[in-house]
Amino acid sequence: MNINRTRIRKFSVMLLFMVMVSLVAACGPKAPAVDPNLVYTQAAETVAVQLAETQAAVPPATATAEPSATPEVPTVTATTVIIPTFTPNAGAATLAAIPTSTQVVFGGGDKADWAYTSPADGAVLKPGQVFQVAIGWKNIGSTTWTQDYKMVFSGGTQISAVTSLSYDTAGGDKLTIPPGEKAEFIFEATAPAEPGSYISYWTLKSPAGAYIYDMYFAYKVE
Repeated sequence: MNINRTRIRKFSVMLLFMVMVSLVAACGPKAPAVDPNLVYTQAAETVAVQLAETQAAVPPATATAEPSATPEVPTVTATTVIIPTFTPNAGAATLAAIPTSTQVVFGGGDKADWAYTSPADGAVLKPGQVFQVAIGWKNIGSTTWTQDYKMVFSGGTQISAVTSLSYDTAGGDKLTIPPGEKAEFIFEATAPAEPGSYISYWTLKSPAGAYIYDMYFAYKVE
């Protein structure tokens, strides 16, 4: 720095002046001897004072605080969650009320099991087609069936003018159907004129009118 160089030049000039004074003194009248240690001590003290003044003149370094890191806060986008409103199935009650070929309703000691349907479920018929339906039942109860046991139309698409009939003895069935034997109910049917899927429901009843077994016949018209 310029201040230090100026101080050093002054100190050099002073040392040179002291040397010259020493030389002149040596040439002139004998002066009292000067203790060289005292001169060196005074010079050192002078240099120390000048260095202290130089140091004081230099402004202290100011520490620059490093900027603190600012944490990045992620942006949260609000999402609206739409909770669907549950709507009960309007057709649930209707479906629950539909009997199937495995639903058994007992009437006293009367029990039956559906054996077969001809044509089979899922048969494809033509519009207006006339066909024969045969439904077989097995007596699994403790009573013997007579002609008073009826199979009656109970819902769905009515495919026959016959809505109540006894088992067909003319087809080989006995006049009575004891437990363990099968009975067949046969009737003539007509397919609907419009294409689509159809179901016809039938119920086996005891002579007292008690429901024994419900079944259905499902088919298509194309």
